[in-house]
Amino acid sequence: MNAEPSSLVSQALEAYHQGKLEDAIRLFESAHGLEADPARRAELANNLSVSYLKFGRSQEALSIVRGTGELFSKLGDIQRAAQATGNLAAALEATGNLPSKPINRGNWRTRFASSSRPMSWRPIRPGGPSWPTT
Repeated sequence: MNAEPSSLVSQALEAYHQGKLEDAIRLFESAHGLEADPARRAELANNLSVSYLKFGRSQEALSIVRGTGELFSKLGDIQRAAQATGNLAAALEATGNLPSKPINRGNWRTRFASSSRPMSWRPIRPGGPSWPTT
């Protein structure tokens, strides 16, 4: 069966929202393995991280999400960089590896204020440019 990553992602999101985590993980893993675009691959890594965490596989969640926030930052995608950073924090907390002191990443106000993209919060919807939510 030769499935396209986008088709697998649609199926994975549907499985995730139906509470079928094992199916969602399997489909996200398949899509991640087939995806060539670095940004979409990083998004799939975040989908997997959230799914792994919800399924109790925290070490895998941590391993897959590392580096995705930096990639999104380099691409200028601040919203997904922030979400990836949150996913990383959740995985670090679940594995017991959350630093006891804050990590100095510079002045966030300056970093976000200099963005050409407006900051806005909106609900995440299935199939949108985001991760599954609970």
